[in-house]
Amino acid sequence: FRRGIFRLVKQDKDKNVFVSPTSLAIALSMLYNGASGETQQAMAKALELQGMSLKEINRANQSLRLIFSQADPKIKLSIANSLWARQGFPLKSQFLANNQEFYEAKVTNLDFTSPKAVGTINGWVNENTRGKIKQIIEEIKPSDVLFLINAIYFKGNWTNEFDKELTTEQPFYLSDGTTKQHPMMSRTGDYDYYENEQFQAIGLPYGEGRLSMYIFLPNENSNLDNFSKQLTPENWNQWMSQFRNRDGLFQMPKFKFEYEQELNNALIALGMGTMFDSVKADFSEMASRPVKVDSVKHKTFVEVNEEGTEAAAQTKIPPLELPRYGAERLCGIRCIATQLKSEIPRESTLTAMAIQRLDALVVLTITGSGMIRRGGGATGYIKETYLAHLLPPSNSEGNNQVDSQLLNWSVSSPMSLDILTKQDFQELVEELEAEFRRQFVAQQVDVDQDRVLIIGLMTEKISPERFEDGLAEIGRLVETAGGEVLGVIQQKRSHPHPQTVVGSGKVEEIALTTQTLAANLVVFDRELSPAQARNLESQIGVRVVDRTEVILDIFAQRAQSRAGKLQVELAQLEYMLPRLTGRGQAMSRLGGGIGTRGPGETKLETERRSIQRRIARLQQEVNQLQAHRSRLRQRRQQQDVPTVAVVGYTNAGKSTLLNTLTNAEVYTADQLFATLDPTTRRLPIVDSVTGKSSAMLLIDTVGFIHELPPPLVDSFRATLEEVTEADALLHVVDLSHSAWASHIRSVMGILRDMPITPGPILVAFNKIDQVDSDTLGLAKEEFPQGVFISASKRFGL
Repeated sequence: FRRGIFRLVKQDKDKNVFVSPTSLAIALSMLYNGASGETQQAMAKALELQGMSLKEINRANQSLRLIFSQADPKIKLSIANSLWARQGFPLKSQFLANNQEFYEAKVTNLDFTSPKAVGTINGWVNENTRGKIKQIIEEIKPSDVLFLINAIYFKGNWTNEFDKELTTEQPFYLSDGTTKQHPMMSRTGDYDYYENEQFQAIGLPYGEGRLSMYIFLPNENSNLDNFSKQLTPENWNQWMSQFRNRDGLFQMPKFKFEYEQELNNALIALGMGTMFDSVKADFSEMASRPVKVDSVKHKTFVEVNEEGTEAAAQTKIPPLELPRYGAERLCGIRCIATQLKSEIPRESTLTAMAIQRLDALVVLTITGSGMIRRGGGATGYIKETYLAHLLPPSNSEGNNQVDSQLLNWSVSSPMSLDILTKQDFQELVEELEAEFRRQFVAQQVDVDQDRVLIIGLMTEKISPERFEDGLAEIGRLVETAGGEVLGVIQQKRSHPHPQTVVGSGKVEEIALTTQTLAANLVVFDRELSPAQARNLESQIGVRVVDRTEVILDIFAQRAQSRAGKLQVELAQLEYMLPRLTGRGQAMSRLGGGIGTRGPGETKLETERRSIQRRIARLQQEVNQLQAHRSRLRQRRQQQDVPTVAVVGYTNAGKSTLLNTLTNAEVYTADQLFATLDPTTRRLPIVDSVTGKSSAMLLIDTVGFIHELPPPLVDSFRATLEEVTEADALLHVVDLSHSAWASHIRSVMGILRDMPITPGPILVAFNKIDQVDSDTLGLAKEEFPQGVFISASKRFGL
């Protein structure tokens, strides 16, 4: 550990470096008593304490203090430790007891809000370093809960002092090869001395000779970097055994300086990064509330002169309380409100409490009259009080529809102020968070799965049936993309709100429900403008995506061929380009959940012009793909092989039909967009009149969907041309779906909008084994020329 610290801090080449690994190790050992889990393991490894129990570590540090205190009666060497705890912050008793017993730490509960608090702590440091380090704390932050401080002081005279008359200005060689004039002390006598090819070394004893300063001087053909690489425990022990007494002239600089450094980076490099991490830090043996280490600050002083050496070192570690965040935490704020009318808190007030996740809300009902204050004004008496707080969410099993009554809070009956003041708010908050935490952990069984709240808006242009079908479809899309639907919120408006799609009150309800259900994604059943998405995200506090983005995400997952990945990436970039502004600091939307996956570039932090250049290149590749497929079609046409494109709504059974007719092995599943890449297979056929055998090509195309996103239509033009260039179309319809008629209209609408009118169409109603006779009869009546089949059961083929 000591070698690692020396190696890391010596990189500060612009100034002299003086560190006390002992001070740092003792302070970290005190902190180690509060660590647990991964944090404790990382600290043990970095401090080289693996295999030792906590009691063994503490006793070793206790013995070290005893050895230092008895090192030499002519030397002053003291070690002092202290814990300065924020008044009212509960530290665990065993943590305090260990530090008091083994480290003789002074434990003080201090009012951190007092103007005298900083001076009190700095005064202790000043006293225990004999005035050499006067200040270690400049301010106390609101999140600070503890200052763990070690202080070491050393003062020792040389066994043989230097003659002040012999100290003169002489050249001192710097690490860069230059020299500067500096006071150099000189002495002739006997010394402990050792040299090798890399350096010369000398030992200068203090007092009775039990402690010494060892000075290492690299040779001209070496440097400090080479020396530090050799500084291992094995080499150190070998060097110490080879020191021999030798007489001669010795010169060394006289110097005095202070050094101050934050050691976070050095400790992280040694493997102790978890203790600085807001998520991973585990100091549960120190406090029941989550804390992490803010910084490790090291400050030293050293003066070397003709008489001897005086030095001081101080290490400060301030654990701070983590801000409360996440579905399992409350925010740490308790709010007091007043009212004149005697009534329970309004729902709007309680909604605000829930959105902000207040620890508690206290409402005081004030009388209209009271004492008259000097200088004017009046104060009312407190007539009654109400106490409100959140409760863990409940949801009706098997029902995704969100009921406002399930957004839980508790409101007390009216109570007197005396009864309210007897409430243990800390115990209340801890019990609530424990219950929130239990539910949160249960919800994290699959941390990679998005927890989705769906929002549906019904306008005058949408029929109730189409609206319900659309909500069911977006739910299927979310599940296909890998998300879990937690609930659905609906609103009916004449037209969408221009800024937020739904009204302001509904946005508050969405934000509240998102918090209550611990959702991490909100999905709207319609396309959102870039401004609407930004506004909603800023007010709701989680990612907000629209129907198009979910479909693009599914396509990104399903794309297997290079052509498919190419077209998906193009569609995503064209969709995302106008939405870059205001999407947060990272702007990375590809790679971490629904609406973030993609087969191409994994970051969108690149500049807008770079993305535009990428789109231009992809457009060229799609055009080349389009030309390639055009040549393949021309070759088939020259061979006079008829082609039939199989089209239809997604999940209608197109791939299943292709497999059944041609023995293909195309992937099939009861999912939306189970297959994305087009597949062509040869189908042998026999003329029923002449008996002559021939063949045709069946082309399985990408599934259609209601309001197919325009970016997909444009990006997949090379694939969709297979439809327009086919000799005929086989339109497969899922007759078992309640919205089969709407699906037909959606597919026909997309076909009509294509630049080239497709050929003749035969409608094939699939899955007839799953429909009742009334539905079958209605379809036959409306489509007398259609065929009725079951691809999976091989009916009607």
